[in-house]
Amino acid sequence: MKKLIIVSMMVVTLFGCANVKLKTSKSYISNDETKISITINKGLGVSITEDQYQLLENQITEGLAKKGILASNEKVSQHSAVVSLHSFKLRDDAARLLVGILAGCDKIDSTVSVTDKSTRNEIGSSSISIKECAAWGVAEKVIKKYADGIVSFLSTKNVLGAKKQPNYYVQPNSVEGSEPTASRVIQTQTSKQKNDIDEKIRENKQYKKKSTLIACQKEHAHLFFACQ
Repeated sequence: MKKLIIVSMMVVTLFGCANVKLKTSKSYISNDETKISITINKGLGVSITEDQYQLLENQITEGLAKKGILASNEKVSQHSAVVSLHSFKLRDDAARLLVGILAGCDKIDSTVSVTDKSTRNEIGSSSISIKECAAWGVAEKVIKKYADGIVSFLSTKNVLGAKKQPNYYVQPNSVEGSEPTASRVIQTQTSKQKNDIDEKIRENKQYKKKSTLIACQKEHAHLFFACQ
């Protein structure tokens, strides 16, 4: 039993299980029609190499591009996302292998804010972080997993897949400001569709009647009451 516990602890120590944590204060809902630009800001005292910064930026932009929401450039974007790095600590891969968890943990802390460029209002915000203390692995994988968390937050769609909401027709006797029930929405939509169809039928009948009358009058112009 002791052996099993020791082996289990060694596996966790070696391979770990880094999870990206999101603490969302204002959810951002994306859609395919609205494009977003991304900016990564380093806070004071944050140490990140040029290679690490480039890898992080590439992972985020590629992820957003795959989701179809990345703007080709800043000028054409409707929304602007800013990733603010508060702490960025990644162990050296060699030190990780040599001394394991004694080298400490990988840790990235940040906040992400999304702004509507037309109104300048904040329309989404979240704290996003990752912590990895495993002795096995490479820093690159930690960056990639953290970037996936950023992409996940910025590409969340609503329950309807971010498509346009249907137009609801509320019955006249409904209370102003109240939400229509599902059955009422279906009934009112069905009633409107039926009324539209009935109106088209009436228009067609009137058109046919008028056409018949005109044809009759042309044929029997000499008979005054023939087409009445």
